[in-house]
Amino acid sequence: MKVSAAIALLSLGYLQGANAICNSGEVGIGRKQTYQWQGTNNVLVSDHWVIAANNCGDIGLSDKQFKGDPCSAGEAYGTGNGVNQCGSDGTPGFVWTKGGNFHNCYRVDQSCATGPFLYEPIKWCCQRW
Repeated sequence: MKVSAAIALLSLGYLQGANAICNSGEVGIGRKQTYQWQGTNNVLVSDHWVIAANNCGDIGLSDKQFKGDPCSAGEAYGTGNGVNQCGSDGTPGFVWTKGGNFHNCYRVDQSCATGPFLYEPIKWCCQRW
């Protein structure tokens, strides 16, 4: 348990130093993947869609595990947050959060967090409505 706690803290350290990916006032849509060291392998234990602030802070995490596009996660990204109307290429059509509504999403493919146990690739940035 002590090793797991240390690993989690190290992984969070990668997020603290993350730079903004989306422009000010925009949100990012991506995946949040958590890994755990199991013997000799780093094993994926959690993979969810995430709505992230432009500075990479998490706004909402999908209730369902990753599958397909952000709309496949359902509209539930925590209370008051969601994604819907994804295009055929997976691009979100509409994103809402407690802080506002967003649309005109564009592809970015950058990562908020990289590290041995936490990855958060952001696929799209969405502009405030």
